[in-house]
Amino acid sequence: NNFYFSPGWALKQNQKFGIKSEIQIVKRVIQLIQGYFHLGNANHYDRYTAERMLSKLQALAISGKELYSIMLPKIQIIRN
Repeated sequence: NNFYFSPGWALKQNQKFGIKSEIQIVKRVIQLIQGYFHLGNANHYDRYTAERMLSKLQALAISGKELYSIMLPKIQIIRN
């Protein structure tokens, strides 16, 4: 009775690998984040932090701009 795993732990329906998160990031937002990242690689004096990337995205999300009505990712998602 020293079994450390719960019964059925290896069954396929109990596995949690490959489950997508609830938040899907729009492709345009991903492209912008990648662009900010590559700008920082091109000029290491002008690197973008996650906070700076989010502020740039929020500036584009103002009414009438490019990312209006698109849900922006959280700071932790940008860091990862």
